[in-house]
Amino acid sequence: MASRTHEFCVGESAKLAALLGPGWEPRIWENMGWHWSIKNRTIDLHPNYNYFGGHEIKTYTAFLNAEGQGGGIWTYRGDTPIEAIEGVLDKAQEEVINKVEIWSIGTRVFKATKIHQEEISK
Repeated sequence: MASRTHEFCVGESAKLAALLGPGWEPRIWENMGWHWSIKNRTIDLHPNYNYFGGHEIKTYTAFLNAEGQGGGIWTYRGDTPIEAIEGVLDKAQEEVINKVEIWSIGTRVFKATKIHQEEISK
């Protein structure tokens, strides 16, 4: 027989998955109590409760990772599900753009070094 907490997690996760639309699936697990999140291919969205005040959700945390991986390379906490999702995507985009810029500079320096090495070895 399922506990009230398990039933609560099933219901809340189904509501949020339906609200966000196709591709979002509920996840429910037991780890010293019942917990839930919803997941799509790359984002896992968790509610953050005010545990001292009942079942009131205070914020949401979005985790972004490669498909099929647990946890998140990037995380972001927002006041709403949409804010958390937008935040984690913005954070990832900013970091990736910065890494591409660093790679681009490094590549140009390396090419210049190779050209220099070829010229001095003639």
